[in-house]
Amino acid sequence: MHLAFNDAGTHVITTDWQTYIGLRTWNLASIVSPTTPMVPQAQYTSGSGTRMHNIRVLGKYAYVSHFMDGLRIVDISNPASLLSVGWFDTRPTTGGTSVWGGWGVWPTSTNVYLTDSDNGLYVLDFVDTITPFQADWKNGNNTLTVQASSTGAPSVELSVAGFGPLTYSSTTGKYSAVFTGVTVNPGSIVIQSDIGGRRIATVRRR
Repeated sequence: MHLAFNDAGTHVITTDWQTYIGLRTWNLASIVSPTTPMVPQAQYTSGSGTRMHNIRVLGKYAYVSHFMDGLRIVDISNPASLLSVGWFDTRPTTGGTSVWGGWGVWPTSTNVYLTDSDNGLYVLDFVDTITPFQADWKNGNNTLTVQASSTGAPSVELSVAGFGPLTYSSTTGKYSAVFTGVTVNPGSIVIQSDIGGRRIATVRRR
């Protein structure tokens, strides 16, 4: 039905009218001659039995207008393993294979714009809710220790502005990092998510 390329240009992502096919990724490196048949690397369906329509890619996410399902957001950072990370249904009380509903989609850095064939334009937020658990600065060894959680875990990436990324632990379900060489207590830090959303945390001196 529609297609888009990932940001790296290594894969093409397609949607299909067939409810059992849905979203698929195709590795462009697999084309070694004009007659080489392509094989999908991964596949995603919502499981609702609805049809997909349009697709846009921004960063590591594919935004799919999904007719009677509204909008689906899929993490394509690993083209071999697709993960649903967001959903907004413009028709939550209806379903089926109709080609009415979520029609066009356009993501930006702050919002997702979704059109519905009958209900008009929706402007949606796709942002993260971040909860800081620790922000400590130690004068003795000049380290800044940060720990936080995210409603988008584990798919999203968190970072501390001016310092660097946090690492997710599947054991604790939290993001954390220890930054060295921090000679002055910053007083406060900004923890931010790659899908939007930020949180200011006060740094305690230890």
